[in-house]
Amino acid sequence: MENSINQESRAADPRQDFGHRSKKQSNAALAELQEALRDKEKRLQANEIARQEMASSQQAELRDLKSQLIEKDELLLGRQAELHSLKFRLENLSEQMSQVGKDKDRMISEIARLNAELKEKKRILAKQEQEEWQSIGWRNGLKRKLGKLGSCFAGAAEEEKQKSDDPLTLTPR
Repeated sequence: MENSINQESRAADPRQDFGHRSKKQSNAALAELQEALRDKEKRLQANEIARQEMASSQQAELRDLKSQLIEKDELLLGRQAELHSLKFRLENLSEQMSQVGKDKDRMISEIARLNAELKEKKRILAKQEQEEWQSIGWRNGLKRKLGKLGSCFAGAAEEEKQKSDDPLTLTPR
């Protein structure tokens, strides 16, 4: 009976009915909000786990990148040392090439001087050979002339001898 009275009284007072409905709705809304809150908390936990995993992954990646950076720095230092060594060798070779160029110029100059000296000595030798051949020719010419002259004298001396052996022959004087 009380129920029926409550129903009657609720029916008689719409505000009470609204309050009762409102309480039910509030409870339902509260349950929905609590469910939404639980879902949000689950998502937040999932996000937190994902963030921690991502942070862990990023830290591992950062350690890996630091390791690679150290390796590359060591490689760079090695290459810089090698480059420095090669620059030193290049400077040394450049100096040597410069010295070779100077030596080459000096040798070319020396060769030109020696060629000029050789040419002068050849000219002097040719002149001496020419003078020697001329003197040989002059000497041979003198020998021929002396031979002819000697023959002439020898022929004259024999004639003289024959004349002196032959008393009857008169020789003009």
